[in-house]
Amino acid sequence: ILAGANTYNGTTTIGGGTLALGAGNALPSGTAITLTAGTLDLQTFSTSAASLSFNAGSTLRFSLGTAGNVTALLALSGTLDPSGTGAYTLDFSDSGEIGTYNLVSFAGGTFFGDQSDFTIANLGAGLTGTLSLDSTMLSLTVAAIPEPSTCAGILGALALAGAAWRSRKRRA
Repeated sequence: ILAGANTYNGTTTIGGGTLALGAGNALPSGTAITLTAGTLDLQTFSTSAASLSFNAGSTLRFSLGTAGNVTALLALSGTLDPSGTGAYTLDFSDSGEIGTYNLVSFAGGTFFGDQSDFTIANLGAGLTGTLSLDSTMLSLTVAAIPEPSTCAGILGALALAGAAWRSRKRRA
């Protein structure tokens, strides 16, 4: 766990295990992050870095707080780049609420094709997520999964409306 602000120089390479942040801006803002294996766990903290090289098979973990954050949880002054082929996992530690989260901002562009390059894991119970990737931001929009009883109620109401319409049409 990186518990305070660090001032080392050079690349931060995570080649296995988990590197967890224990404070905001625990990584030096000028560091390039290379995630070759293992997990970078931001927990509930925001941090800045120069760039992120994200290897397939590794995990970027977030603990989502309140939706609607204006700044990204991971702000990159450079690029967000894929490495290898396969799943690029975004793990949400069984957290989240309905709304939109800015996950990763980047200034230098990205070489990911689109949001389908990512896999969502461990979003909070009863929630579903949709990723959005544009030229400067990777975002997550969280919605509630409708309860089966809600769907049944809607279908029942539609059936009653249809029956009433047919009954009215026969009388006319």
